[in-house]
Amino acid sequence: MTDFLDAAIFMYTVGVEHPLREACRTVVRQVKAGKLDATTSVEVVQEIHHRYRLVRRPVLGITLARDVMDTFAP
Repeated sequence: MTDFLDAAIFMYTVGVEHPLREACRTVVRQVKAGKLDATTSVEVVQEIHHRYRLVRRPVLGITLARDVMDTFAP
């Protein structure tokens, strides 16, 4: 079964300190290492970009959006 990763998973990895931050980082590391079968969507990438643009941190949004796309690139 493939798990779906929502935007929150990725945003917690780079956001301010949060109780879920390390767990989200672990999930992303597992996906990158091929230990967790997961996917996301273009809507998630768009949501990340839009959210960081709204909080006036567009560079972080672009960087994170690219990282998400790279995580799932073949």
